[in-house]
Amino acid sequence: MERTLTKSITYMTLMTAFDFTAFYVLNSRIEVALGFTVLSNAFASMTYYLH
Repeated sequence: MERTLTKSITYMTLMTAFDFTAFYVLNSRIEVALGFTVLSNAFASMTYYLH
């Protein structure tokens, strides 16, 4: 169980960093990149839960 939790946390951390970087590169505004990152992660979490 500990390994699964560690993998999940690591994966979410890496994907959040990747999302933020991609959004920032596309629009060069930190506020917009943060907003899209939060929305993206919220949507992914809800999709995972509902799946």
